[in-house]
Amino acid sequence: MHDNATNGSVYNSISEAKLYGRFIKYIQLNKLCTLEFPTPIKEVNIFIDFSQLIMPLYQFDDIVDPFGVLATMVNMPLHYRNFFKKCGIKSNIFVIYSSNDSSNNYRFISGYNNKNISLVNNSPIKSVVDHNIELMKTLFPYIPGVYLKLGTVEPTVIAADLIDKFTRNGLDIPSIFITSSEYSFQLPTILPNTKVFFKKSTINKELSILEDTSFSFNYTNALFAYILRTKKKDTTNNDTFDIPQTWVSPFMILTGLQCRDVKALFNYSQAIRVLSYIKNTQMVVTPESIYNAIMDTAKKNVFVTKEEIASRYCAIDIAYQLKLYRELPESIESSFLKDLNDPQALYDIVNTYFGTNNTIDLSKI
Repeated sequence: MHDNATNGSVYNSISEAKLYGRFIKYIQLNKLCTLEFPTPIKEVNIFIDFSQLIMPLYQFDDIVDPFGVLATMVNMPLHYRNFFKKCGIKSNIFVIYSSNDSSNNYRFISGYNNKNISLVNNSPIKSVVDHNIELMKTLFPYIPGVYLKLGTVEPTVIAADLIDKFTRNGLDIPSIFITSSEYSFQLPTILPNTKVFFKKSTINKELSILEDTSFSFNYTNALFAYILRTKKKDTTNNDTFDIPQTWVSPFMILTGLQCRDVKALFNYSQAIRVLSYIKNTQMVVTPESIYNAIMDTAKKNVFVTKEEIASRYCAIDIAYQLKLYRELPESIESSFLKDLNDPQALYDIVNTYFGTNNTIDLSKI
């Protein structure tokens, strides 16, 4: 990481440090790749949940050097490109930036993601981030194999759409989704060839340092990982736990989705009882089966309506949200898939916008 503190801007150096702290370090990436890809791979599609990963920027009141932050934003996909390049693996990188304020969610749950939307829209640096995104739109077509996809819905849903389309068009290679969004735990449940690398940092009190404790999950352990993340319960080796790992969505519907301001209807034990009932009676997971299971397993009066369960299902379930997304014009927009093979133009653009203090490391491309 370059040090930009010499320009005298406290905000700039801290904001860049915050962003660099959202990169998964190479040591941790190596652990995750070894775990998720025991058989060597030759090519991978990487999807970066840029909206979620740059959220720490919005805690600042000012950014003195926007181009320093822009350099850091551009260096994020190059960081991952360089790692896989060193491993001898070709990487295609898709940076997903979304406002995540779609009526596809809030028409079903009125306060969906309200805190994050308010934070972004009321932030004094929103204009800086928006301007940097526009500059990234200009720059990225000149960086081979790196693309910027803009949208309005859950970034995880956009990634699901792209992965599914690429697969159906013959590009059936492993995919990695890099994020810190708890919504993402649903992704591998509908796309088994997708691994999620979840960015996490933990304070080491003994050493007084912030450690990269990023973890991964996949089709075989998504629900285990989600329960551990949100309920601090390790159910991995629990022989009595027999809920399918693909049932992350109904678990979210019952226990809430805190990161999107969706409150819990039931606690962990009650939710497991409902899902076990659905499994043991061999019902398919639908809004109706969830509601019926709630009523059949209730030990006291439950004040939940069919309509509330149906609304939560529509707002949260990734497969349903994917159907709604594909009705939007933005889902078929493909002009971002440009590769302008012009190294001189790339060099000129980088030279124009970035000085010696704000470095884009072109060697990582």
